[in-house]
Amino acid sequence: MTKQQGTNDALQHTMQHRHIVTGEYTLTAIDDVIERGLLRDWLELRDAVRSSADLARDVKHVCEHQKPRSDFPSRYVFWSNLLERMKQGALHV
Repeated sequence: MTKQQGTNDALQHTMQHRHIVTGEYTLTAIDDVIERGLLRDWLELRDAVRSSADLARDVKHVCEHQKPRSDFPSRYVFWSNLLERMKQGALHV
């Protein structure tokens, strides 16, 4: 594989979520993105949260539930803080 092919493969990455069958974010799929996702996966979830209050509520639920159980609790703290800042209108990213 050439360097150019490797770059193209990285740009075409889509995270294979373990629990997405319908293409929608289930609670388990949200957890999967937060726990295992890369920055581009997080940005995709952030954009989806912006357009759906129901999804924002589900992300908040996952964070509250998983934060004490996770090997990486800071990820859930980050998402909780992001949701709060988005709710306050204080974040325009």
